[in-house]
Amino acid sequence: RIPLLGRIAQSVRLGLEARAARTRGRVVVFDRHPYDALVPPRRPVALPRRVRRRLLARSAVRPDLVLLLDAAPDVLFARKAEHDVEELERQRAAYRTLEEQLPQVATVDVGREPDVIRREATRLIWHRYAQRGSRR
Repeated sequence: RIPLLGRIAQSVRLGLEARAARTRGRVVVFDRHPYDALVPPRRPVALPRRVRRRLLARSAVRPDLVLLLDAAPDVLFARKAEHDVEELERQRAAYRTLEEQLPQVATVDVGREPDVIRREATRLIWHRYAQRGSRR
């Protein structure tokens, strides 16, 4: 486990690298983001841990776009029976709160064919990229 200051430093370093790449016109994609820390936890969390989670989420570079991959709990259960359907529904609802907290969230229904999902995600990314370019 990396200590809090180390995690924040790592997050800031990655953010600086991402900003440098974006300045050169590149598209930067992270497959995970500390915004996970903004998702309500399953059980109540002590104040120090809540503060830690918020610090991690806020220390990261603010992405132009966050793709929230969403699927019905029964679809997820059929793919990987890691949790029961009730827990998957709870997690889904928790992650959907990111839509209310972050204006740059776009939800992608991943209960469809992979090609359809890929096309939609690509369209959303290029649309946001074009928006950034038009603001310059």
